Amino acid sequence: NYATMLTHAYDLVLTSCANCKQPRLAVALFQEVQSPTENTFLFTIQSLSHGNRNEYSSDLDLILKDLSNKYISGELVPATTTVYNALLELYCKWYRRNGSNAIHEEDEGDRTPFLLNIVHEQLEKMEEMAFTHEGLIGLQPDSTSLTLLLKACSMTGNTSNDQNTATVNYHQQYQQRKKALEFAHATFQKLSDMDKEEGTPKMTDDSYYYYMKCILTLSPTAAKPVEDDIVIAVKEEDDKSTSSDTFKTINSLFLQCCKKGLVNRNVLDVLRKSTTPDEFKKIVGEGRLPNQWIENVASINALYTNGRTTNATVTTPSKHGVTSSTKRTVSSAGTKSHHGKSSRNFSKNETSDGKNIKDNEKRRHYYASTVKKNGWSPKKNSDNKSNKRGKRQGGK
Repeated sequence: NYATMLTHAYDLVLTSCANCKQPRLAVALFQEVQSPTENTFLFTIQSLSHGNRNEYSSDLDLILKDLSNKYISGELVPATTTVYNALLELYCKWYRRNGSNAIHEEDEGDRTPFLLNIVHEQLEKMEEMAFTHEGLIGLQPDSTSLTLLLKACSMTGNTSNDQNTATVNYHQQYQQRKKALEFAHATFQKLSDMDKEEGTPKMTDDSYYYYMKCILTLSPTAAKPVEDDIVIAVKEEDDKSTSSDTFKTINSLFLQCCKKGLVNRNVLDVLRKSTTPDEFKKIVGEGRLPNQWIENVASINALYTNGRTTNATVTTPSKHGVTSSTKRTVSSAGTKSHHGKSSRNFSKNETSDGKNIKDNEKRRHYYASTVKKNGWSPKKNSDNKSNKRGKRQGGK
């Protein structure tokens, strides 16, 4: 009917608002929609992710209140996690854009960062609505929801936006990281259980990346506790035993990624940061990554051990002393990695089109033998053609 067509038209414009980063226009259009759908809420929330939390937080509260009422009244059927997952992604973007030091101010004893608190509270709300209201079982948090919770955990204690301060409260950071690491362990275990129970893969490359990042950045060596609330200058203190355990855990997770085909660029980056360059080379080898390591990657892909997604450029000297750059593909035979997988190297016997020089030599020998057998040569053939042209011109 007309109302449905009008709503679809609004949804189309709201999609453009999300793509063109127009949050204010999206809010104004949302208020005009008479019968919003899940897509209406989805595109509006995606548009708000391009805005500022301080400017649009009140608008978001009204949108979420309307969303909750329509779910409970049964107007949005079937209910899915799509909108709430977009909301969790929105919180992560706002948190990263507005600084990393936002925590709950209501409870001085609660050192859990604001982002982790609000994401966890939203997941609990989704579970409550799924089990207390008929027809809303689709709001049960899924693997994407849990992966976004891991993302919130991995962003805990990030002081990259606080470069103006030369001191950090180690005790506060330690409490934050400890709490976030506990959430990360529990969340990753839930994802593992979902994989086993449902029989279909629920883990994604992002799931592994965020959990590996939590292990790397939230370990006790990242922020050690000190007495009371003494504020001291940032100082790295190495704990060899803890660092070794961290590497073993990350290496174990990397092996799982290899088996499941979930090795993306970020996973490689975390592994690289957790160990030395020599040890990293022993684990992954050098050059092209095996196809079975990356076949199920859905986010940031990497084809080579250095994180590249295209062929490397090799600079070689020419006959006249001028350097030239040539893109080379990789050979199927290469070095063996620490885990016994083939991680392929660049081969000197390969040309820019990926053909082996030895094959080209065989081809030239074949053509040479054919020429000798048939008595044909390029020079002789060209002379015959020129004579024929001359005869035709003379005949005219």
